[in-house]
Amino acid sequence: MSDEDIEALNERMYEITLPAERQALEVARLSYGLDDIENKNIVSPKGMSGHILKMRTLCIHGSAQRIADAKNAAEAAKLEILDVCYAGTSAAAAVLTPQQKNDGALVIDLGGGSTNFTAWVDGRLLFADVIGVGGDHVTEDIRDAFAVTVAQAEQLKLSSASAMIGPDDASVRIPLPATTPGFNASSISLRALNTVVNARMSELFTIIRTKIEEAELSHRLNAGVFLTGGGSSMKNVLPLASNVFGRPVLLGKLVPEVEGLDNEKNPAAFATIVGTLLQTVPAEPPRHSIMDFFRNLFGGKKK
Repeated sequence: MSDEDIEALNERMYEITLPAERQALEVARLSYGLDDIENKNIVSPKGMSGHILKMRTLCIHGSAQRIADAKNAAEAAKLEILDVCYAGTSAAAAVLTPQQKNDGALVIDLGGGSTNFTAWVDGRLLFADVIGVGGDHVTEDIRDAFAVTVAQAEQLKLSSASAMIGPDDASVRIPLPATTPGFNASSISLRALNTVVNARMSELFTIIRTKIEEAELSHRLNAGVFLTGGGSSMKNVLPLASNVFGRPVLLGKLVPEVEGLDNEKNPAAFATIVGTLLQTVPAEPPRHSIMDFFRNLFGGKKK
């Protein structure tokens, strides 16, 4: 097969038919096939001989209505929409080096309403998915378990909760301020709080592990598992994920091209937006502060 043959097939990669209610966000090339050869590891068929050249692709798509609603909300806020993208690949762009993508890596982006995750092997995106569970669901679990307000539940999650249950948690109680005049303040057990959080986060990581195992990718993630998103700030979330995946799990570190977030407590929380911005600049851009991108994005002036 020649370069011309491969390029002709590559140009047809985006000719994907989806139901009317779905919209394609990204299409990734997985591997090639030649005649009756369906080897998932054929990265390039150049120089091979055959009659029928085929390609396996991964199409990431979403609800067309929800995408339209998001665009309308952004336009109402006077923002210009250039394109739509998948948060999972954006997060990976912010924390994975080319070498890590080649060695094999899993990036889990813990958002508020959902969790995106992507698996990269041999420099290619081989798996992507979204689970409709995020930090907001942990807050709701706390609210329901202890009959507190959403604001109280969120504060408990941020200030006291841990993804793992500690040996001394049973002896610690967390005060809850009274929200209604005439009622006394109460308290809850730290062990009970952490049990609620641990159950939700363990379930989430177990679902992801199962999906990666079913895709036969677990043994190929030699660079490791990386957490990003606001949920990566949760206390003891890294050791919990390590227990579930049976391997070290690291907090995503922003790639060297990004500057300006050094003073943030958890720069990995910004991975999705940072990765989105990185993918809009030239392949070899000059080093910029990420704050410059934000100023340009919202029309501000650099001081």
